[in-house]
Amino acid sequence: MTLLTRLAAGSHLRFVCPVPEPGRAALAAHLRLTCVETWWHRDLPHRSTRSAGQESRWVRLVPAPPIYAPGGPVLLVTGFRGRRALAEMEEEAAASGATVSVVTQAPGDCVREELLSSAGYRRTCDFYEGLGKACVTRT
Repeated sequence: MTLLTRLAAGSHLRFVCPVPEPGRAALAAHLRLTCVETWWHRDLPHRSTRSAGQESRWVRLVPAPPIYAPGGPVLLVTGFRGRRALAEMEEEAAASGATVSVVTQAPGDCVREELLSSAGYRRTCDFYEGLGKACVTRT
């Protein structure tokens, strides 16, 4: 099903908007979608690999999307308690072969945004969701 068809049908959408593509964010706003999540990225220092580290409900090593292919798994962090805890996760992940850390942020979480920015993370994409409400004209 194409995006346009989904919009016409009023289906629930999850639309990724990379930061360098402001036109996509403008389209999301036009479609009345709401930003529900932001992803921040940081390259991890190269470490010798060993077996995969522990996972928890807030952190896990995941395969990188094939289009990205950073040369190893990606550390995906959805929750942590402070800069020290994040640094420990990064160290463990790098030792397990991860080359990139991705941390999620909820909209309006200014504390996490400041912490990630000061830790060398870059905001790379926003995720918008909602029901497609675009006007579709049939000819």
